[in-house]
Amino acid sequence: RAILADNTDASGNTVLAGSVSGGLWRTTNFLNAAPAWAQISSVSANLAITALVQDPTNSSVMYAGTGEGYFNVDAVRGLGIYKSTDGGLTWALLSSTTTGGANFNDFGYVQKVAVYSNGDVYASGISAKFCNAGGILKSTNGGATWTRVIGLYPGIGGCANAVDFNGYDIEFSISGDIYATVIDNSAVYNATPGNPAGKIYKSPAGATVGNAGTWAN
Repeated sequence: RAILADNTDASGNTVLAGSVSGGLWRTTNFLNAAPAWAQISSVSANLAITALVQDPTNSSVMYAGTGEGYFNVDAVRGLGIYKSTDGGLTWALLSSTTTGGANFNDFGYVQKVAVYSNGDVYASGISAKFCNAGGILKSTNGGATWTRVIGLYPGIGGCANAVDFNGYDIEFSISGDIYATVIDNSAVYNATPGNPAGKIYKSPAGATVGNAGTWAN
């Protein structure tokens, strides 16, 4: 589901790969005919690693998202988001995103983690609860706390009124705009409940880029 070439290795030989229900792996001789891969022991060996990213402001910092959010019959649920501060050698779950954390219900399945040029972290989440959680979340402190920026609950009704809470892709343009894709499963926006509607959101570059209220469908 994910692969990352470490940008601190100019030779291109240091690569990390996230496998489906097989944890996280690393090699330092990727360009060899038969590279040697080592499983990273600080990441659960049977997790699905679905997203990998390196912080452009600090190459020692990396993030890994977990959980298969396409809901295939054998999809593996995630544990949240892992973070490494030593260039991918060791990893630890961000407490805010895992069991007991303030945003645990937002990160049952993490489809994408992206780090903006200023170090802000964005993550697309899908909740295992399927109600009023998930969406696109932003952290300005390295994943310690998160703010939902797409998928704000309107505050009326029940689960049928929760919109845009399945987050998928996040991308940055050269000019600094941010784009995000979501799936809306709510009855409010669909003529047929359960018939998902895909949407693309954009937040324009500037001082408030990525904040809640700056995204246009």
